[in-house]
Amino acid sequence: MDVTHFDIEAQLEALLGDVKREIDISRRRRIFCNRNLQLAPIELIGFDMDYTLALYQQDRLEQLSIQLTLDRLIEHRGYPEVLRELSYDPRLAIRGLVVDRALGNVFKMDRYSYVGRVYHGRQVLGSGEHPEEYRAQRIPLNEDRYVWIDTLFGLPEAVMYITLVDYFDRRGDGPTYSQLFGDIRASIDEAHRNDTLKQVIRSDLPAYIIKDPNLAETLHKLRSSGKKLFLLTNSLFDYTDAVMSYLLDGERRAYPSWQNYFDVIIVGGNKPDFFTTQQAFSTVDTSTGEQTGKRVTQLSRGRVYQGGNIFDFEEMTGVRGDRVLYVGDHIFGDILRLKKTHVWRTAMVVQELEGENDTSERLNAEIRDLDMLDRRRRNLEAEIDYQVLMLKRLQKI
Repeated sequence: MDVTHFDIEAQLEALLGDVKREIDISRRRRIFCNRNLQLAPIELIGFDMDYTLALYQQDRLEQLSIQLTLDRLIEHRGYPEVLRELSYDPRLAIRGLVVDRALGNVFKMDRYSYVGRVYHGRQVLGSGEHPEEYRAQRIPLNEDRYVWIDTLFGLPEAVMYITLVDYFDRRGDGPTYSQLFGDIRASIDEAHRNDTLKQVIRSDLPAYIIKDPNLAETLHKLRSSGKKLFLLTNSLFDYTDAVMSYLLDGERRAYPSWQNYFDVIIVGGNKPDFFTTQQAFSTVDTSTGEQTGKRVTQLSRGRVYQGGNIFDFEEMTGVRGDRVLYVGDHIFGDILRLKKTHVWRTAMVVQELEGENDTSERLNAEIRDLDMLDRRRRNLEAEIDYQVLMLKRLQKI
């Protein structure tokens, strides 16, 4: 039977309708990529925990970090009590800032390492006020003088540094800029190392951690499609168990415990060293959270391991290279170091991207107008250049 013109139109409309529905997926639900990834060959999918499976209420977490840091600055390092009364605005910092410990500046670089806006305290420096070294050479981020704020955990450091540089400059006394940042970082590190920060979070998980209702279903669908899953986090077992239990326990009948979702569980992974060193795996006693000291020769489902390295991991799982996909949030610890030394495929969770997408959609009309005006400007400039060229030719006649 011949296919009529109307049959073809109907089929095209149906096909284009499917494409349109696919494109109409909300930007906040999309995955953005700079390289194609076929999921079919992927056998093993791994996840970090903090800021990947467990997303934090960022404002509350930053307030808690600043509060605990101030406690240590005042009680252990002799800083004045009045620091508690200052306003620490979280909008002062975004991921990607660089702190200049020598000059007390905070600045942002573009993809070409060109220094753009520079702040000294809360004061914006004009382009003519930028230090000469910012214009004369590439910023050597590997030097102790510069600190790159590349994690969400580091944002409170930048906020406090900007605020306290401004405060001590107005007073005309206080520590050196370098000592000030060192004291801030040491104080916040102490709150992490002695478990003070995580104790507060564990005591009220709903106040600090966002419980995604789709997380359990997503992990289940990945497993149902034939993928094996593993967890690789730097957090130790007691904190990992509390957070993952809050997120996953009781969400699906087939998974009584969060541990049932994963084929391999690694805590205290010490990334990025996990990808570069030969630290040994050890088994964790889940009743105490302590390492057992037993030698690990295979990674078994239903057990929890600490430490380890990627070389033994690949050997014991039998899955190597680009058949592994790892999802994390830390651009250096989870992504760059891994990609420089191995060929695992990677995906990065960028929590701030949701807010940027919302802003882009809200201002979509204005952005389109600006794009149109920019195109008109370029056309006018090209026309002016052409007319100037013609005038010069006429003047020579």
